[in-house]
Amino acid sequence: MSDLRERVCWEVATAIATLSTEAVSPSTSVFLATHVPLRIRRRDPQLRTDVVGTAVTQEEVLRDFLGRSLGNGVLLMPVIGESGTGKSQLVRWVFERTRRQPAGNRVVIHVPKASTSLRALVRILLDREDIVSEKLNQLRRQVDDLASGMDESALQRHLLFALAEAVAAADPGTDRNRRALVGPAKLAMVLRDVHVGGYLTQEGALIPRLATSLLHDRGDGESDRPTQFTPDDLPHIADVDAAAADVRELLTLIMSRPLLQKAAADLITENLSTAVQQVFKLGGRLQDAMLTIREEYHKQGKEIVLLIEDFAVIQGLQRDLLEALIEAGVRDGRQVLAPVRTLMAVTTGYYGNLAETVVTRVQAATPYVYDLDARFDPDREGPEYTTDFVGRYLNAARIGADKLDEAGVADNALVPNACTDCEFRISCHEAFGVSELGHGLFPFNWPALRRAVRSTAGKDDKFNPRRIIGRVIRPVLEDAESLATGQFPGPRFREHFPLAHGEAPLSPTVKVNIEDLDPVDSERRALLLEFWGDAPPELLNLEPGIHEAFAIRTLSTAQAAHNAPPLERPPAEPGGATPRAPQPAPVADPRDKWTGSLRAMVEDVAEWETGRRLLPQNTAATIRRIISTAVLNRCDWSTPLMAEPSADVKRAAWPVKSSVVSIEAAEAEAQNAGAPIRFDRDARTAVFFRQLLTLEQGADDPGNTAALPQLARIADRHRGDLIGAVLRNRSAEDEHLIAGLRASLLGASLAGLAWPGMSDAALMTVAFDDGATWSLSDAALRTARWVEAYEKHRTHRRALVVELRNLLGVAQGSTGAVRVLDASRALPLVRQAAAQWAWEPDRAAAPWYKDAAALLRNFDTLVENQLKTLREQRDQLIGWLPAGVSVADTLNAVEQAFQEAAKVGLLPGGEMRQTFPALLTQMKAGDWRSVEQLRRDLERVESAEDGQWRQAYITAAARNRGADLGRLIEFLRSCDAWLTTGLEDARMRTGGLGEDLAEQVRQVRTEWEQIVANPELGGESHE
Repeated sequence: MSDLRERVCWEVATAIATLSTEAVSPSTSVFLATHVPLRIRRRDPQLRTDVVGTAVTQEEVLRDFLGRSLGNGVLLMPVIGESGTGKSQLVRWVFERTRRQPAGNRVVIHVPKASTSLRALVRILLDREDIVSEKLNQLRRQVDDLASGMDESALQRHLLFALAEAVAAADPGTDRNRRALVGPAKLAMVLRDVHVGGYLTQEGALIPRLATSLLHDRGDGESDRPTQFTPDDLPHIADVDAAAADVRELLTLIMSRPLLQKAAADLITENLSTAVQQVFKLGGRLQDAMLTIREEYHKQGKEIVLLIEDFAVIQGLQRDLLEALIEAGVRDGRQVLAPVRTLMAVTTGYYGNLAETVVTRVQAATPYVYDLDARFDPDREGPEYTTDFVGRYLNAARIGADKLDEAGVADNALVPNACTDCEFRISCHEAFGVSELGHGLFPFNWPALRRAVRSTAGKDDKFNPRRIIGRVIRPVLEDAESLATGQFPGPRFREHFPLAHGEAPLSPTVKVNIEDLDPVDSERRALLLEFWGDAPPELLNLEPGIHEAFAIRTLSTAQAAHNAPPLERPPAEPGGATPRAPQPAPVADPRDKWTGSLRAMVEDVAEWETGRRLLPQNTAATIRRIISTAVLNRCDWSTPLMAEPSADVKRAAWPVKSSVVSIEAAEAEAQNAGAPIRFDRDARTAVFFRQLLTLEQGADDPGNTAALPQLARIADRHRGDLIGAVLRNRSAEDEHLIAGLRASLLGASLAGLAWPGMSDAALMTVAFDDGATWSLSDAALRTARWVEAYEKHRTHRRALVVELRNLLGVAQGSTGAVRVLDASRALPLVRQAAAQWAWEPDRAAAPWYKDAAALLRNFDTLVENQLKTLREQRDQLIGWLPAGVSVADTLNAVEQAFQEAAKVGLLPGGEMRQTFPALLTQMKAGDWRSVEQLRRDLERVESAEDGQWRQAYITAAARNRGADLGRLIEFLRSCDAWLTTGLEDARMRTGGLGEDLAEQVRQVRTEWEQIVANPELGGESHE
């Protein structure tokens, strides 16, 4: 392989100096060496869009311009087109051709686009050596004096003031929006405001740019003179907060109404020239001077040929100059002014804004305009014109302006061909192609050049010479160092030339193959195939010369065999671009059987991968659904073990949205950093997406089954994310599980089934008990609030426990109910829940345990009140069951008292007399260990140390005392009341019998009190 530096056949500095697109006046030799016959259409002067026009050559334009008969002595011929389309080139070419012809009776006045300063323009127009006129001399001196004595800041202020005066005095017309702005206290007032003026004269605004161009000629790199004020140039209120109140009020009105904004912008645009004339005190004097020149040249028998490369540069002089140019030279049948032929380049938009009188004169002289707005349509027109254009510029860049001058190109000598003596000419031309004039296209070939031009063509897709020079040719020439070092094409090339709409992208499958076979140089090889290879459908080699020139190795046939053999291309045809390789016979495309929707989605993915468009929402949603469903189907809900969630829960936790599957550059989605599954926009992803789409629809797409293992890996990798999302959605993280279990345990304590210190097994059993069989057997001992809290908790407990079982167990059997708990996971959580027997009042509860825990916020108050009640009940029992006295002893004493009372006729009255025997029997059969348990629990509360107090506190309140203790207390209370009542009844009896009865009752009562007070009197103690 040759030294790559030898292949770079230009010096960067020379090339850039020669081809500077902003060089406003290239040398004659460079101009002639690069000038390509322009594509011109003769069009209707009203620019009707339904009339395409007729193609003409620049020679025809020249003959028409110089040979057309001047009926009234005036010809005004516009050359229109957008900026950069070659209008000035055509005018310059006419000038070069005209000045080489014998002068004869013609006076050629050439206004180059570089001459933007007012002083230069006046001198070009008025410096006539063959005319002696003090009037012309005075006008030149006046403009010189004003221009030399005014700096840019002063000129800006003068222009604003003059613009305000002109707007105030403008014709209001009939449009109501325009009328609302014309007058001294309207838009003119806004322009005079000092704060608005500060906004309008800030750097980059129209007024400063206009001022600069009026005082200085245009230099390299400077933009064209501004010609139009737009609504965007108007200040908003926030930009001029300090403006006067009436100014702000009017600005508010203007900026709130688009039609007023447009009317204001149009008024300012219309009066820019008037303002310039007023500042420089021209006021019709230029028109007078030009008419004087025409009179003098008429006397000399000459005609004027005026060539204006850019009509915008005569801003400020336009009105006077145009009036002088369109003034009929024939009056009353005789010639009084010299004929004038004017060829002027004017942008399409500016031409549309010319005064009606000017357009009328144009149409009277020439019933058409010459239009250079040509489309770039290589598919229809072929490569010849573009390769000729680019080839000339590449050739001039290789030679340089100085050598072109030395070769006499400015004097119509032949332009040298830099390729003639190049040692690589044959192989280079075979590999990269040549123009019809034999100029090599290296480092482009035709596909690369076409794609680069389209990449920079913009939305209008116009053939724009300035844009092609500045954005296609120049960047590549500047990148010579990367060519010389084997790094071309590289990232800078991709940055300069994003893939254009209308150009097929390199298949993502090919890109992936490149990454696999050439990981070191994959990006450059992909660029090579996409641009120089015209995006082939398979991985292949290009012309060996291209690979050698760019230092990109060719792949062996074995490496590329699964795609295609190396591409064989025939040599270039003499004087022409390299033809395409012959295409193989068409093979049936399996995509022909795809549905329209599938084809559209696959196309969406391909366009997305190129970066030319966002991935549409429908296509992105389909891909997300496939991937998220795969994760759902792959999840077995075993780690951690839980019952499989319902479809609604899955859908809520794992929606088909970018929050789960994020796709870079999808419509209506910024990259979602929180999404568990994320896809970048690259070739591998695009291949994967296509395979998923075709697999889902069962479409024939070779190799798409390769997506299945990748999809399975994604599903396996993100099962944990799915489970985490479900747990979060169900509020089932450990924090919430512990809270739910605590709510369950505290709720069980309300039922008297759970308290601190219970075994793990007991806690596990009660925590997962749904309470369906519970009953509060000791309700008689409970406070009303305790019973209420228990009932409300139990109402919601089943939902709480069902969710706990679902989250910590697995369903078995046909019913789908959870029957197996994951004890290894649940037990530690139960232990943590049981470590704290309290509910945080401000705790945010999850929906699934919120209702069951609602009354637990007052748990401590419930416990405190319950303990108070238990203490009262214990104190009552102490009165009836002193320490050491068993329940059996007490019941025996009650029975004995009943028997003695029967002897004296003092049995309890009412229902108790009938039920007493049965109640006594029931009491004797009761389990009275609860009496001692209550006493011990309360003693622990009263004697507990600080660290153990709360445990004893809750245990005493929560423990279920059973139904017997409540009945015993009630029975003893009734007996005590009976004996007390019996004594009072005996006292009420009168006479001897009453006294005897009272004494007997007192004896029974005393005996009862002695028995309950002294266990020795009651016999043996039994619990």
